[in-house]
Amino acid sequence: PSVKEGLVQCLALGADRAVLLTDRALAGSDTLATARALALALDKESPDLIVCGRNSADAETGQVGPELAELMGLPHISQVRKLDYEPDTNSIIAERATDEGHQVIQCSLPAVVCVTEGIAPELFPNREEMAAAQAIPVEELSCADLSQDASIFGASGSPTWVEDIRLVEPNRLAEVITDADPQTAASQVANQLKQRLQVLAADQESSVIPDNSVRYPYVRGQSIWVVSETQGSELRHVTLEMLGKARELTTASTHSEVVAVLIGSNDQNLIDDLTAQGADLVLTLDNSNLGPVCGRGVSQVLADAIEAAHPYAVLFASTADGRDLASRIAARLKLGLTGDAIDLEINAQGQLVQLKPALGGNVIAPILSKTLPNLVTLRPGLLTPTAADNSAEALVEAIVAPSFSDHDITVLETHRIADMGAIALTQAQVVLGVG
Repeated sequence: PSVKEGLVQCLALGADRAVLLTDRALAGSDTLATARALALALDKESPDLIVCGRNSADAETGQVGPELAELMGLPHISQVRKLDYEPDTNSIIAERATDEGHQVIQCSLPAVVCVTEGIAPELFPNREEMAAAQAIPVEELSCADLSQDASIFGASGSPTWVEDIRLVEPNRLAEVITDADPQTAASQVANQLKQRLQVLAADQESSVIPDNSVRYPYVRGQSIWVVSETQGSELRHVTLEMLGKARELTTASTHSEVVAVLIGSNDQNLIDDLTAQGADLVLTLDNSNLGPVCGRGVSQVLADAIEAAHPYAVLFASTADGRDLASRIAARLKLGLTGDAIDLEINAQGQLVQLKPALGGNVIAPILSKTLPNLVTLRPGLLTPTAADNSAEALVEAIVAPSFSDHDITVLETHRIADMGAIALTQAQVVLGVG
């Protein structure tokens, strides 16, 4: 009920109607339960275009928009920073920000878009507009208006749940230099940085590199899948990190094979790299007749493959494509999805514990899933790859990919940043900012 004020402001800014979905039964909803409630409400409206934000104010996962689109059987475009309408074709043209630049994408309506800040000039209502909006009634919907089955909402309808949070002792130094002239202060900063780097180097040397020699090929009962990502002709570093974590989990707990999924051309060099970095099986998915990784075609084919194999876990990167692909698969298979995890562990009960930071990193929230396989997106730059084993061998199989002709997005242009410094920044061990 407290958000009515925000809806009144939307009416003052030009909205014709306001609908408030409010019910105590929604308490404890994760992203899938939230998307389910929104999908049932929006199905009643049959909209041509659904506009969501990039992510919600209290989380960075960006999952609800793609999950909403999948539940409604619609295409979606995320990370939209520019949006135009083409009346002749009843379609939209969008600029989608990616980790390497941006894409220009066309999509016929109906569709879902998730927009970033700056999509349009910011507006503010005046006093007269707010007064007029106060007179417009806000429609209300409850869960009973959406479904007779209340168990699909809230905590009961959420496939993920949060275990007892863990407090983290912060290791940040908050040292302020005030009583020194600029030259002396600069020297003090330099000396402290050198000392700090020595400590970090010692910590890195003592860190345990996942064992790449112990493998369990053909043991598929509890296999762990890694959906790889490429950057040009090479694997993205986050792919190596996820393979290292998968290798660690299978060695310590599941005693099963590690499966790498390669979407795109059947590049032997990439297959060899995946094998050397820990894959026992490489599944190739040619998406030339399916569309882009963030589209409906790839998500449906990969979801079918996951459902058929029923692995223990599927790991995605917390990137533009990884979030979109994981979200659509989770919604399609009604599985729990933890976004932006920083680490994984398996508890004594054999459950995958997905660790997420909260409250500025001072708290770690362990997330568990009620469903299998476990789906998780992992934040780049935090996990340790294995040492490459170039003598390793892996089986290579192709995922059958029939052409996809249903309503989907079309990538018209792909632009990559000439200076890849921003990508290098995400992989740097140490980042120094001066201002």
